[in-house]
Amino acid sequence: RGLVVFESHMGKQYSDSPRYIYEAAVEAGVDRLGIRPVWSYARRTDGFPTDCRLVRRDSWRYVHDMARAELWVDNQGFPRSYSRRPETTYVQTWHGTPLKRMGFDSPALERASAATRRVHKAMMKRWSALLVPSEYFVETFVKSYGYDGPLVRKGLPRNDLLVRGVDQEWIDAKKHELGLPD
Repeated sequence: RGLVVFESHMGKQYSDSPRYIYEAAVEAGVDRLGIRPVWSYARRTDGFPTDCRLVRRDSWRYVHDMARAELWVDNQGFPRSYSRRPETTYVQTWHGTPLKRMGFDSPALERASAATRRVHKAMMKRWSALLVPSEYFVETFVKSYGYDGPLVRKGLPRNDLLVRGVDQEWIDAKKHELGLPD
């Protein structure tokens, strides 16, 4: 209990919604929450947090942690060959809103063999819940992938700063940086 594996862009980055979920947990107090966070990295640990254990993607330790974790948090996809135990909750945050053909609507999957399509569908069956940022996402991404599991309609953690705002000094600096009027 309490082991949480975080991964962003297949271990290539400390970023996106998994990062902000992790940072919220740290801010709330991982000890108080009873969680032991682990971050997956693909090649280098530069830029990853130093206040938790890091594990190289596809290493034996990674396999061990994935097999024992209570929670997986990811924005793209853990390796296809990894099954999710019933005791593990897999929260898929995805990494954006589709502005192109995706999933089973994409030419690659439209032309794929039945076996390839089954493998792709099985990957999504591992998800315990999918965070959705908007109804547009539901009509595009969810529909094109044929995902029929639980949807969490709470937006994306990576966008919380945009929705909730930050201090006025930060907002003014960003407006200036982007050339926006006050």
